[in-house]
Amino acid sequence: MADCRPRWRKENLIYCPVLIDHYISDFGAGLKNIVGGEVVAYTQLIADAREQALQRLKEDAAKLEADMIVGVRFTSTTIDTGISEILAYGTALKRIVDE
Repeated sequence: MADCRPRWRKENLIYCPVLIDHYISDFGAGLKNIVGGEVVAYTQLIADAREQALQRLKEDAAKLEADMIVGVRFTSTTIDTGISEILAYGTALKRIVDE
């Protein structure tokens, strides 16, 4: 019996950084540290950057004509005072079609 499972070829590891300038949110965070609570503006900045990184990841996969991305991960780091980076990365796969 023939193996009917789809086969995949690794196209490339793709990654998409997004830089965030958050000086104003840092000021708000300082105030929130005094009174407590969530820094809504900063939370929204992070969420928006994450979505933008994910969208860029999808666009890069489409350029490679990949069929899917697996192992998607997010990471973040502070580059400098008031500047952070959100990075999305994953492995683009292309389905191998037997002819």
